[in-house]
Amino acid sequence: MKQLICVALVAVSATAALGETLTFEFRGAIEERDGPLPAPFQNVAIGDPFSLSYTFDPNTPDGNDDPTHGWYATLSYELTASGAIQAGVSDIPHSIFLYVESQRYATTFYDEGLTIAGILDFEPGTILTDALPTTLDLDALTDALFDFGNVDGYARGRITRVFPEPATAVMLIGALLFVRRR
Repeated sequence: MKQLICVALVAVSATAALGETLTFEFRGAIEERDGPLPAPFQNVAIGDPFSLSYTFDPNTPDGNDDPTHGWYATLSYELTASGAIQAGVSDIPHSIFLYVESQRYATTFYDEGLTIAGILDFEPGTILTDALPTTLDLDALTDALFDFGNVDGYARGRITRVFPEPATAVMLIGALLFVRRR
């Protein structure tokens, strides 16, 4: 059984090294809304839960030569709010942004007239390089907002959780295998 646990942990840990994709999911609740929202989100209301997930390859090259700003491509995204779902590929080549000077991690997607943006601000010294992270240090998070809409209206929410954090996923798989053994 110990061998099985080790194999599972190595397999999950090696995912990024092998060029596999990672998915981050941001969850929270809508706090603000102004104007009409585009379909299929016209019924989103304050207090409604939302989730935004995006998939990326951790080996994606940085599209910006400035060592204080990282620009990375995203493979796909999915936005869910009030039971409505929109999924696709962003219309811009760089959707993940890292700003070392301001300690900010941001995502922006443009697709079919809809703009989706997530901003996570961290304590000073958390983001040391513009390298694409495969985990996010949520203990160092100071603020996290999320917006989506178009020129006519928008909805804004507060991000309360990021899942799965890959390190947490490794621990959960290990714990599950341990419990199953017992």
